[in-house]
Amino acid sequence: MIHHMSIALRLLVLQVKQYPDAEILRSGKRWIKGKEALATLARMKDEGVDCLPLCSRNECPDFDYTGGGCPGHEKLDNADYTAES
Repeated sequence: MIHHMSIALRLLVLQVKQYPDAEILRSGKRWIKGKEALATLARMKDEGVDCLPLCSRNECPDFDYTGGGCPGHEKLDNADYTAES
């Protein structure tokens, strides 16, 4: 069984506050930082998001953004995984 990693929004807020010039979040194809990133994270929190996947939406379509994270996936025979839990 494969589980994708995720990060809590509250930890991203701390990172943005500590490193305001770092490009930590991407909005579409554009990296955002500082006040814009904090505003985006606040909006996401207001919408009920507690965590974000560290993979693409295509890799984990059933990801639970309200805190449940990755529900787990069967390992595909042709997939190249470097680590397994």
